[in-house]
Amino acid sequence: MRIALGETKKVAVPADAVMDIRVPADWGQAANELRCTVVDSSGRNEDLRSSDVKKTESVNGKDWMTVWTFSAAPIGDVTVGCKDPESKIAAAHPDAFVRVVPRGVMPVPAQR
Repeated sequence: MRIALGETKKVAVPADAVMDIRVPADWGQAANELRCTVVDSSGRNEDLRSSDVKKTESVNGKDWMTVWTFSAAPIGDVTVGCKDPESKIAAAHPDAFVRVVPRGVMPVPAQR
């Protein structure tokens, strides 16, 4: 799901997945200035997690960096939005957007 900076969109959360908010890797350190929110259908804010080491993955020849990760109730919708308060990204990257993508979580095997 593509979401332009400054906008919000509903995102479906599949079962057994953690969701990543990714940005183009060429945003570099400016990506640290992003302020993102994730709100579930009842209006509750979801916890966003970040790590010092930003995971980068190539998709269709372009490198994307995970800046935030969240989990939400499976098979539901959340509203995701990201802002660039100081307009550092928008100034250097017109038509800037983030991607929200599921990352599969392996089920835990049943104990015997």
